[in-house]
Amino acid sequence: LLFDILKEDSSWVDGGGEISSTSKCVKEDDIITMVGYLQKSCQLTPDAQIVESSAKYPVQEYKVASPFEMVLIGKELKKDVLSDLALGNNDEKGEWSCDDFHHLLRSRSVCAWGECYVKKNSL
Repeated sequence: LLFDILKEDSSWVDGGGEISSTSKCVKEDDIITMVGYLQKSCQLTPDAQIVESSAKYPVQEYKVASPFEMVLIGKELKKDVLSDLALGNNDEKGEWSCDDFHHLLRSRSVCAWGECYVKKNSL
């Protein structure tokens, strides 16, 4: 549903309640904006939002990641499963399909609603 909201060309079909779409991809800027909304509304796990800062001496410091940083890290972590459109070139931002968006939400860098955690056997 989040992906359908992001699509510019999505509209409700009369009476059916289904979403029809002519566009299968959304822009990376829209993905970054959605990650920002999830972050502001506390729907991301704290672990995913904390990244190392540039200050390493005398001790390593940490900061809260921006949505752009979270998407950038997610692209790096999931580059083997993301499409070439989502990865884009170094100088241009990609276009994201619904599957790419779901991979990002389940990555360790975003981890929306705790989707990145897997149940482990107790010791």
